[in-house]
Amino acid sequence: MLEVPTVDANSTIALLVAVLSAYTTMCRIHVFLDWARYHQQWLVREGQRITLHFVPAHSPHLNPIQRLWGCHAPKRHP
Repeated sequence: MLEVPTVDANSTIALLVAVLSAYTTMCRIHVFLDWARYHQQWLVREGQRITLHFVPAHSPHLNPIQRLWGCHAPKRHP
């Protein structure tokens, strides 16, 4: 687990480096990201073994945590 003071492009790069070092035998690693600004920075790029895939915006079926948040969101009554 990485301990970082803030989530930004540099911490995203540190995470990708940690993933690469943890999976040294994998020839290709696919990482799925949302559209957070720090994922879109020019510093965050694909490498020789990493392929970045961006999940389409507003697709809760592709992001399970959004389903959980939807279950716990306060109900709005008209």
